[in-house]
Amino acid sequence: MKKTAVGALIVALSGCIAWLLVEKSPVSNSNAQPREVMRSGLIGGKAESDGRLSLPPDEEMSPSDDVDREDAPPPQVPAMDSDSLCTLDPSSLCDSLSRLIVKGESEDTILLSDEIVLRGDAADPSLKRMLHSGNTAVETVAMRLLIRIGTPSSMVIAMERVINGSPSDAEEDVIKQFANVRNAAVADALVNMAKSVKGDESRVHFSKILRNMEGTAVVEALAKSAVQTTDPSVSAYSRQILAGMNKPSGFPALETILDTGGSPELQAAAASALATIGNGKACESLENHASNCPCCIDAIAQIKSPYAQKALLNIVRTDKTKAVRNAALTALSRYKSPELASELSSIASGETDEEMGAQISNTARQINELCESVNGASTNSP
Repeated sequence: MKKTAVGALIVALSGCIAWLLVEKSPVSNSNAQPREVMRSGLIGGKAESDGRLSLPPDEEMSPSDDVDREDAPPPQVPAMDSDSLCTLDPSSLCDSLSRLIVKGESEDTILLSDEIVLRGDAADPSLKRMLHSGNTAVETVAMRLLIRIGTPSSMVIAMERVINGSPSDAEEDVIKQFANVRNAAVADALVNMAKSVKGDESRVHFSKILRNMEGTAVVEALAKSAVQTTDPSVSAYSRQILAGMNKPSGFPALETILDTGGSPELQAAAASALATIGNGKACESLENHASNCPCCIDAIAQIKSPYAQKALLNIVRTDKTKAVRNAALTALSRYKSPELASELSSIASGETDEEMGAQISNTARQINELCESVNGASTNSP
């Protein structure tokens, strides 16, 4: 990332943290659990037969103030039991975890990690230091722990590291972990951060993370951002992210946007998101709102999900509006399915509207031609 983009991000993060402290009430650490039940692993991947995860060979921590030098005496690792660990401060816990995790995940690293999560925001400064250790294993586990803590301040630190470049072998997994965050304050914080970032590369990262988040909170935060901002570019960016939301768990909030009669641009973004989701409920919602939101007709034509065929066929079979039925046919024409073509031909034979029947038959023919072209290409391939 260019220095200007990083500089803009730092400014955005500073503003975001201040906004969280002033505007938001404290968020409890809902991820904290009693010590005796917190036994989750730290690094994604398959464990070896001894229960540890193999790490890349010859990977050592970069020299820093937080890492022992070669001439330093062996570190004193604290006794690994709950009673002993609870007496240590977060910095000591993180230092011990940094030394041990480079050897792989173990019972001791799990105990240390669980204790760090219990400290909540108090562990943030030490985890932030771990994020810049220069060692992939240490940075990865720090990212995971910040996400497990899950408060707005810890998530902002994690987001900063993602934007500046998380460890390459952990980036996709980190984005997946952000997907499980459904806290409204965190969603507001991330969307608020996005408003202040101008760099294209930063915006790409934000879009990817926000679109992978589950639940209604992120949809509501994006809608609020699009409506309340006075900056047209920020509103457009929020709508752009919203249009690409693809999680079925966001369906209730997307449908609410169509129900409440927001701006045409916001409704179009919500309709596009429903088309991206493309399951039966999304198709039905778009059909039901088509009379009041013309953008829903265009959205139906955009549907490409393999889970939409049944719902789209039902629209062709039962809807009373030609425009809606034609939109469904446009979507269906992309599917390579002889069974679908046969089903459409059957519907066409019973259609009372001659023009509509011809259109249905034409779509069935297009699908058959598409199937034949695919089969022909397969036959001719070496």
